[in-house]
Amino acid sequence: MIARPLPPVFDRELVARYDVNGPRYTSYPTAPQFRNDFGEAELRQAILASNE
Repeated sequence: MIARPLPPVFDRELVARYDVNGPRYTSYPTAPQFRNDFGEAELRQAILASNE
């Protein structure tokens, strides 16, 4: 016996209700906070600080 997937069923009212723009994805930290000189020592310090 081969299981065949059912075709998708869309509720047009539900799709229409949520067919709006949402917030865009933002990375954390935000891009302006990235630095090339961020090394292992700073990473360890940031991890310890985030656990406080």
